[in-house]
Amino acid sequence: MISVCIATYNGEKYLKKQLLSILPQLGEGDEVVISDDGSTDNTLPMLMSLGDRRIRLLKHQRLCNDAKYYKTNRTVAANFENALRNCCGDYIFLSDQDDVWHPDKVRVMMEFFSTHTNALCISARTEIDAAGEVTKPLVKLNNYPFLIGLITLNYLGSSMAFDRAFLNQALPFPKDTVTHDGWISMLAKWQKRLFVIDEPLHLYRRHTKNVTNKTVRVPAWEKIAYRMNLLASIMRRVSQKKGVNNKKIDNSC
Repeated sequence: MISVCIATYNGEKYLKKQLLSILPQLGEGDEVVISDDGSTDNTLPMLMSLGDRRIRLLKHQRLCNDAKYYKTNRTVAANFENALRNCCGDYIFLSDQDDVWHPDKVRVMMEFFSTHTNALCISARTEIDAAGEVTKPLVKLNNYPFLIGLITLNYLGSSMAFDRAFLNQALPFPKDTVTHDGWISMLAKWQKRLFVIDEPLHLYRRHTKNVTNKTVRVPAWEKIAYRMNLLASIMRRVSQKKGVNNKKIDNSC
């Protein structure tokens, strides 16, 4: 079973197109788990209008935090964690609300999982603008050594898929997690479980409302502190999870 996890907030502009690129790739027993952070636009009515029983909508209590830096990132991470805690799949794909998947994304990544277990797979991407025009046909990813990856933190959640065994290691997110993709990718990287596919498997849309468009300049000391806390959390988690089996997290499955 495949679960696609999406965190939404006022995503009506692009979300329908994204879902229409995902749903044809899924089987009848798969699911799209959408955790919504209290959208005030037409996101929820649009989801209902699709009438697809594979879509599971979760209403999430939007995180209220007084963090000076990375405030939006923390909010998005909490929303994604809610989707992940409630998904039922053996294989989990992350998706943003404003991208478009290539038609072969699920097939290619599932071929990867036929020969890998307890792993995180990250694909290359094509970048598009707000209007859907291609700006970068191919953005490949470097499978950096851990320390360089920790410094750059440039792996996007929307490019990721992993199996249930890895999800059970990643949950719950550490307290005060800044970014879901930073936590997930570096946890996998530390254990040498991160693998890169050079084929672009989704269209990553860059526009003015991307979380990655920074509105607050983060000072160097805060960036260093974030990375040191992330490293400490990874080391604690790996130590704690040794010997833990792969039973699913308790949820509604």
